[in-house]
Amino acid sequence: MKKYSRRHRAHLIRKSRAGSCRKSAHFHRHKIFVDDLARMKSVRRRLPAFTTEREVHQKYICFDAPKRFNIFENYERTLAFILDVRTLFMRTQRKRGRRPYYANFSTIEELDPASGLILAAEIDRWRRTTSRTPVSFDHLWKKDVRDFFFQAGLFDLLHIDPAATHVSEGDEGDFETIQYRSGIITSGEEANSFREELEAKIGGDIGPRVDVYNALSEAMSNVVWHAYQRTLGAWPKAVINRWWLGGTWSKSDNMVTVQMYDHGVGIPRTLPKSEHWSEVLPLIGRIDSERSDAGMIEAAMQYGRTRTGKAGRGKGLAQMADWIESADNGSLRILSGNGSLTFLPGRQLIKERLATEFCGTLVEWKVSL
Repeated sequence: MKKYSRRHRAHLIRKSRAGSCRKSAHFHRHKIFVDDLARMKSVRRRLPAFTTEREVHQKYICFDAPKRFNIFENYERTLAFILDVRTLFMRTQRKRGRRPYYANFSTIEELDPASGLILAAEIDRWRRTTSRTPVSFDHLWKKDVRDFFFQAGLFDLLHIDPAATHVSEGDEGDFETIQYRSGIITSGEEANSFREELEAKIGGDIGPRVDVYNALSEAMSNVVWHAYQRTLGAWPKAVINRWWLGGTWSKSDNMVTVQMYDHGVGIPRTLPKSEHWSEVLPLIGRIDSERSDAGMIEAAMQYGRTRTGKAGRGKGLAQMADWIESADNGSLRILSGNGSLTFLPGRQLIKERLATEFCGTLVEWKVSL
């Protein structure tokens, strides 16, 4: 029998313990992954099924987007399509003889800007996590949908060339669209750049510069410091700390709309993990004894503090609500978890329970100039 020195035996024991710790951590991460995947599949089963009858190309199994692609007014069908994009596109290992899936955008007749941002973020996430390049059949899309995504910079975001050539025909319609932005840090320069591009479109200020800057910066901070918690899994693999930002200007009613979206686990799930949870708990008891997801969003907005407690990051959603209140018009709407919260001037709140859990957090605020 081979004999080891005392020093070598101690080394082997330390190595064995380190291996056990790594295996335990791997098991914990895998369990989070499996639990989140099971939860998302449960959500998808409660939504309308997709159809595969239409075949745009023989190489693909096609599933159609709803005609009314609007997360606010056609929630279940729009969310079902987004979840199908997430799950079906992530099947990188094809079985022998099975064709890949194709998301058919040509069926979209009405597109909401916030829903367009969610769809762009979902495809961008797939591109980043798989290192694969999507294929576009945009020459088959409706003209309004194609023009919107051209202006919004979908193809630049995905680093692909469109199949159709965009030709400007004078009047571009009622909407002016800001190019999509995406990042993983809280950037004051990014917030300033977005505001300047939006104000260049409308030819004037969208509000007090400090308020606008703070609202955009706080929206980015909320994603970086709140949305992606390591102890709460997200399926598929999350693009950590990444946010997506978009904006539009409606010429007819002079309405500016800004959207911020992330793929995090949602405010209702992250708030109880906050270090300020013991202080938030009495507030939730007063505003929503049932602790609904909409009530959790309201508590997060009213409490107005972040889990890091760092200076300059203390207002979050409250900063955006203050912008709406100071402008005395517009609205702030948040979708997260199973809740929807709409903030209106005069501190009016409309809380709703969503039919099924939302995939991430969407913040949309509107101001009429």
